[in-house]
Amino acid sequence: DVYGFTMAPVSAEIWRGAAGKVALQPVPASALATRPAALHRMDLATMAPRDQDFTAEVVMAAQEPASAEGGGAAVAPAAVSCVVLWFDVEFSARFCAQRPVVLSTSPAAEQTHWVQAVLPLKAPLELPAGGALAARVSMARSPARHRALDVSLEYGVLAAGAGSGAGEGLGAALREAVSFCMEIGGKD
Repeated sequence: DVYGFTMAPVSAEIWRGAAGKVALQPVPASALATRPAALHRMDLATMAPRDQDFTAEVVMAAQEPASAEGGGAAVAPAAVSCVVLWFDVEFSARFCAQRPVVLSTSPAAEQTHWVQAVLPLKAPLELPAGGALAARVSMARSPARHRALDVSLEYGVLAAGAGSGAGEGLGAALREAVSFCMEIGGKD
């Protein structure tokens, strides 16, 4: 409620408007409801063009609030409204291990002109304490648009203790799916 007005109708309209659109925007690390998890790795020095297209499964464990780490009060469920994607590039790990250079577009890294890709869910969901968000993400070069990626996201919630790694019974947890077309130049 804002000044006594319920904002539910506005919220529903915003969610409908965001459907299928990737938002390219900075996301503060404090806004992440899960721990980061690596989705896919590519070696730009050895990969073939077809290696850009992939499907990967990932389990993102709920963040542990600072107060819960010491065994304090019960932790409330976290609201999850999107999946945030970013990349890290190791420019010199192979050729200059003594002085590696990494470009990170992580929310935890210093912000650059590169921002995160935000994939909105169909509707916000609750991530229980100790639970995890399970996801299967597919990315492929769009056959229709040269500078675009077709992205699909299947997702669901895993209860606490239901599985800790990708591939451990994720199929049953993946209950929703959303498709996106992400223009490389930032267009939607």
